[in-house]
Amino acid sequence: MDRLVVLGGSSPFTAGLIDALENAADSVAPCDLVLHGRRPGALDAIAGYAHHRLGPLGWRIGTGTVLREALAGARFVVHQIRYGGMDGRAEDEAMALRFGIHPDETLGPAALNTILRIAPCLAATGAMLAKTCPDAWVLNLTNPLSLATALMTQAGVKRCVGVCELPRVTAMRAAQALGIPFEEVSWTYQGFNHRGFIVALRRGGSNLIPELTRRLGHDAFAGIFPDEIARLDAVPTKYFRLFRSSAPPEGGRAGFLAGLREQIVQELTRRPGTSPPSLRERYMEWYPEGVVPMLAALRSGGTSSQIVNLGSQDGLVREMHALVSEDSIVPCAAPAARGEVALWLDRFERNERKLLAAARSPSLSTILEALGTDPLVAADIVEAVADALWENAGRIR
Repeated sequence: MDRLVVLGGSSPFTAGLIDALENAADSVAPCDLVLHGRRPGALDAIAGYAHHRLGPLGWRIGTGTVLREALAGARFVVHQIRYGGMDGRAEDEAMALRFGIHPDETLGPAALNTILRIAPCLAATGAMLAKTCPDAWVLNLTNPLSLATALMTQAGVKRCVGVCELPRVTAMRAAQALGIPFEEVSWTYQGFNHRGFIVALRRGGSNLIPELTRRLGHDAFAGIFPDEIARLDAVPTKYFRLFRSSAPPEGGRAGFLAGLREQIVQELTRRPGTSPPSLRERYMEWYPEGVVPMLAALRSGGTSSQIVNLGSQDGLVREMHALVSEDSIVPCAAPAARGEVALWLDRFERNERKLLAAARSPSLSTILEALGTDPLVAADIVEAVADALWENAGRIR
């Protein structure tokens, strides 16, 4: 039986993964599931829930707090460690809010503060993965996803792939808006994690994007209005609105998520076999629409097309379609981007390159260069944000 290890398995939100695995019993065969985490009480609660939900399906459940022991013999690893916990996320969010920038852990100053803070931890975990289970497929969920995946790959994890459901979910919702079954739609995505576009959306030989904009009328799609979709001739992910909006940023989510996490543990303790109601208060589609399809593809014995965040020869991790089988993940060829989409993708690539350089070699200079290419950071505050990030990085070091 394959060994599936979840790093960060004491997160109460792991209950969402257990639900997704239970619902996918027809496509994902039972495994030895090992939950590794730092909070023994929460770890026991999650393991108990897994016993109730997955045990009857043939899964074997174990726990561990020693990383090397948990990873021994792993064929698959879900890496979802939140280094620094919710306190770390709160710090990252505060950094962005201080300068009036949206506090998202995958974009802007919050993401840069995150990667500067967690880079040494990623390197250490990556080295342990490379040493203990060198042939395991490592499905990374830790944000900022593309940068974290790149640093883990650099640390020697040769089968590290970032998993994000957003491109697939965006295509699914576009099909729903069109009134077309998703399986009848073909689509092509290009870009980076949370910074990309569905550049082709077709049914047969027909381009569906004009019909999508017509159906939307005056309504926004994932925060993007139809006239912009028409001008791009592409469907952006929901994060694109952050690059186009001058609205004040919303507050961070660390406090809300910390409270929700404790509610879930309490619910699991009271009713260990019942899916915790508080789980519904957080969007968590990355499990059923990201992790589960990847696990199914890697164990199917065949080949299927999936969206992955995969390292390229230049060291950058791009989000793309790929053919996934038990032994390989092969990128699919994509058409060259055109017009405004091409300009945006070029801008995102330049920023990603500078962000990765800052993560690998932190200095005031590399941080300045990363912020100077960031579409979320106005030119007149780049130096002030860089000074704050570098000061904070100094406290971490």
